[in-house]
Amino acid sequence: NKLIITKTSNKTVYEMCETATFTVAISNPGTFGVSIDSLTDEIPASFSYQGITASSNVTNAMCTKSPTVGSTGLLTWVGGIQSGGNTSFFIPAGQTVNLIYTATAGCSPTGNLTTTTKGFVGTTEFDQDQNTVKVAAPLPVQFLGIAAKKKGTGVDVSFRTAEEIDVEQFL
Repeated sequence: NKLIITKTSNKTVYEMCETATFTVAISNPGTFGVSIDSLTDEIPASFSYQGITASSNVTNAMCTKSPTVGSTGLLTWVGGIQSGGNTSFFIPAGQTVNLIYTATAGCSPTGNLTTTTKGFVGTTEFDQDQNTVKVAAPLPVQFLGIAAKKKGTGVDVSFRTAEEIDVEQFL
């Protein structure tokens, strides 16, 4: 059976210090269930791990090893089902098991951050996937609205921010 790992995030651009949700999906398109021993996920630089969500199929109770809150860099989850001396996660035939967790973005803007998730049976990697995100600073003004009104041969466009009101005429 060929297992497939897919990593996604709930957004591609996060504001500074914002909470991100990452999903690592392990799909088993085969006709037999498969046990895997561990998952590793490199979270983006400057992000810190916060924990597994309630909607995750993988839980801390299923793990003999899982990241602690505040962990950075390479995160590792080791399964808790005993199988021939190994501990493992079971992926049923034709199904997908999701590991869903949150991490807090760094508090400084960053460019593209590419991360890699890998799955292992013993020490043999069976698949991997990558995800790219970035952290951006919020706009320094709060945009409240825009309006346009025909005036002669032109258009008056007005916009409003929390700090000011401005009007420009476009011909």
